Amino acid sequence: MPASPTSWQRLLADRRWPLLMAVCALCVVLAYQRSTPFRLDLTSRLDATLLEGFYSAGPVRWTAGRAALRAPNLWPGQSARLTLVLSAPRGDEPDPAKRDLPVTAAVAVNGHPIADLLMNAGPTEYELIIPADIIGPSGNLFITLQAPTFVPPADLRTLALLVAGISATPMGQPPHLPPAEPLLSLSALTGLVYLWLRRLGSGRGLATGAAALVLGLGTAGLLISRPFVTPASNRLLYLLIVACLTTELTVRLGQRTLSRRAYLGIAMLTLVAFAIRLALAHTPGDHDNFIAFKMMLENVTTRGVAAAYEIDPVIGAYPPVHHYLLAIPGHLYRLFISPEFDVASQRLNFIMKQPTILLDMLIAVTVLVYALRRTSPRRALLIGAAYAFNPGIIYTTSYNGQLGDPLYALFVTLAVAGLLAGQAASTGAATALAVLTKPQASAFLPFLLVGALRRLPVKTLPRAFAAGALVSLAVLTPFLLTGTVGHLIRTVSTTIGHGPRIVSNAFNIWWLWGWGNAWQIKDTGTLLGPVTYRTTGLALFFGVAYGLALWKLWTPRKTGEVALLAGFVGLAFFMLPTEIHENYLFPLFGLLALAAVHDRRAWFLDAILAITWFFNLATTDVTLMRPLMKAWPAAAAVQFPFQVGLAVINVAVLTVWGYWVWRMGRPEKVSRTNATVQ
Repeated sequence: MPASPTSWQRLLADRRWPLLMAVCALCVVLAYQRSTPFRLDLTSRLDATLLEGFYSAGPVRWTAGRAALRAPNLWPGQSARLTLVLSAPRGDEPDPAKRDLPVTAAVAVNGHPIADLLMNAGPTEYELIIPADIIGPSGNLFITLQAPTFVPPADLRTLALLVAGISATPMGQPPHLPPAEPLLSLSALTGLVYLWLRRLGSGRGLATGAAALVLGLGTAGLLISRPFVTPASNRLLYLLIVACLTTELTVRLGQRTLSRRAYLGIAMLTLVAFAIRLALAHTPGDHDNFIAFKMMLENVTTRGVAAAYEIDPVIGAYPPVHHYLLAIPGHLYRLFISPEFDVASQRLNFIMKQPTILLDMLIAVTVLVYALRRTSPRRALLIGAAYAFNPGIIYTTSYNGQLGDPLYALFVTLAVAGLLAGQAASTGAATALAVLTKPQASAFLPFLLVGALRRLPVKTLPRAFAAGALVSLAVLTPFLLTGTVGHLIRTVSTTIGHGPRIVSNAFNIWWLWGWGNAWQIKDTGTLLGPVTYRTTGLALFFGVAYGLALWKLWTPRKTGEVALLAGFVGLAFFMLPTEIHENYLFPLFGLLALAAVHDRRAWFLDAILAITWFFNLATTDVTLMRPLMKAWPAAAAVQFPFQVGLAVINVAVLTVWGYWVWRMGRPEKVSRTNATVQ
């Protein structure tokens, strides 16, 4: 086996991959010469992935006020006959006067109004001709149904139409040109599969066979189940591109020549980690949070980032970088999915999660790069895997879809890594980005400032502050030009107090104090005399824990000790102040991964806290616990004692970690045996 991976220059000179792409393009052209009718199977879970705004599987389906069928790349440039079997029964309408009234349903295809259908309680078949210019060269058939709604008694659903069938028949004759999207997507996927397998060390035969398999499956899909091919190939292509880029970025920045086996290990780590995140990104996420995030997203996409703080200040209470990272998926959704922002859209959920997932993958890259520069590839892989497969990290970014904490966690990790490596510019720039992403990053600001003063060479400090200032200016420029900086400062400065309770589901000292009722205790209440819970929490964090950390940081410290001090600040922030959310522990795990390069104790801390944090997240998630309680009623009796145990473990870890910090710099005790030998 060669010592190092095959170079890209050599791979790109291989004539097989462009030949495979050409054969794939020919297969796509031939597949599109066959045009078969499309009929939606309302009972199929697979066909349900084409729908939005439809309720429950069955031979008929109710729609919400707005429902959509998205069947991409069916018949490019052809007219089609659309058949709809619809009804609007109103027997359960709470208002008797509306039960016998006809209902008007608006039908649109690819954003163009087609017809207004008048219907009653009985199912009626409607035939509509869709002109070729509306279907266009993309071949998309995106059908939207809108109608007045009602809410039946004892039913939380908002119902509009009852759909019994949707089908479409192409009316054109061959020859047909294929749409650009499947042509490019399948061809690029085929070529990338071949190239990357060769880069990973596979022989030409295996790489050619795998690429041919992709080509064959794609062609068969275009002949049998055309609407599913492009979305599937796009996701596979997206997966491979991200995995390939993160692998190459890690290797390039790691600044060392790796064996093919080490390269393969990094590639598999990034591929599997991203595949898991991508699969879970299709879940609904936190419903209440997503409504607020979608309001932010629509605001910054339609009106610009500078208008981010003109809506409800509680909803928009994030610094500007967060809104920039929301605007990107917003524009992508409007460009590729729909010009309208549908609050119930699962596709919008998926796209909204992508910045969080991608930045989380960059945290894994940061950890791997830092480790590769300082330790063996094998240990670097273990450290990277400990972060990338942390169940709490995956849950937060991909399943639950928290769109704030993973974003600033990347910049905090980069800032600490820059501090440990003595890189002034990256430390300053990353610190500024962290603070301008989410207010919680301010908890790390004193540590980073003192660390910069004590660890960076004096002559590089101007470079650090200049980098931070330039990044801040670039981020704030739209607000300066539009005169909305005042809105920004007013909104972000009032973050504390939005949830004035002693804790928000974080298993810390205040959760134990509240003993299951912490959510109901306001942190503005008095704890002892005139001293409030909030004041006590801030004193414990900034006065006790932070004082200890900064005291130890001020004196010369080994790199591993500085990394442990950064992690200690992260855990103390989670454990001691009030109003702490369960997701606030997220940045700690990137810092522990950096510390694990230097200190074995970080492995112990990471293992314990990864377990307690995951169960903290899971056991406070109602959408997870409700079905568990239903399936296993005895779990209700175990849940609270289990949570108490998790909180006690967290307190114990903080105590042990604090003791280690206290002992930093002190001479180790010498055993009596060793003293005798000496």
